[in-house]
Amino acid sequence: MRFGWLVAQYRTLNYHIPMPDMLITSPNNPRIKAVAKLLQSRQRRKSGMFLVERDREITRALASGFELKEFYWCPRLWPEEWSPREVFDLGDIPVIEVADSVLAKMTVSQNPQGALAVFEQRTADTSRLFANAHNGLWLVTVGIEKPGNLGAMARTAESAGCTGMLVCTPDGISDADLFNPNAIRASTGAVFSLPMASMNESDAIAMLRQNAVQIITTSDRAQTAWDKVDYTKQTAIVIGPEDTGLSEIWLQAGDGILPVSIPMRGENCDSLNASVAAGILLYEAVRQRLG
Repeated sequence: MRFGWLVAQYRTLNYHIPMPDMLITSPNNPRIKAVAKLLQSRQRRKSGMFLVERDREITRALASGFELKEFYWCPRLWPEEWSPREVFDLGDIPVIEVADSVLAKMTVSQNPQGALAVFEQRTADTSRLFANAHNGLWLVTVGIEKPGNLGAMARTAESAGCTGMLVCTPDGISDADLFNPNAIRASTGAVFSLPMASMNESDAIAMLRQNAVQIITTSDRAQTAWDKVDYTKQTAIVIGPEDTGLSEIWLQAGDGILPVSIPMRGENCDSLNASVAAGILLYEAVRQRLG
């Protein structure tokens, strides 16, 4: 069967796996418990699987070539004539009907649409992120902890036509979780179509320099304004956390790194939301490139 990772878990529980297109009404069903664990970052890392909750995002994941393993749905939340197997062209993928209480256990949404898909994770090959990318534009995030922010930034990067996105963690910290359900939702599925990869800060800087990419970083100490640099070169825009900003490794001007500042005109704010800052710089790049 195609959902081998679930098979292994159920066999250890001596659990009989239901046939596709069956109805599950108990939230305590072992199969449902196994899927619900994918709401945890640790289990997503361990299994290599992730959840997608809404039909729009499910459609975009499928269109981007992510491998679907299982599909769960609650018919009461959809029109009578709606058939997930036909709408999503699911082929032999297991389609499992669940009650409302069961679906609620597997989703983060307070008002689920009624569909839930289990996909296999896939990230971009970091070497291919820079292959044949003449005058490419990349978004680099560093230490962004809020999944909603990360998803919104991916959405903006995709809208701005970015070549790819690097999601960086401080050196010594494990890779970022690119498939958090809240990040997926905030991105409206951009995390599937935008080439994305996770790495630590030092590796990211080394890779950008190796590929002769201009590195634009953001700092309130920078002397250069955000709109006074040339974004028509191949460029990476680096955004750090709102509370602490980027670490010094990103702020040493020279050797391909150019810190810029975004002016704050108000009296009671000392920083912009990370996704807003990303949008300002990315669309300045778009403006310049459109001429």
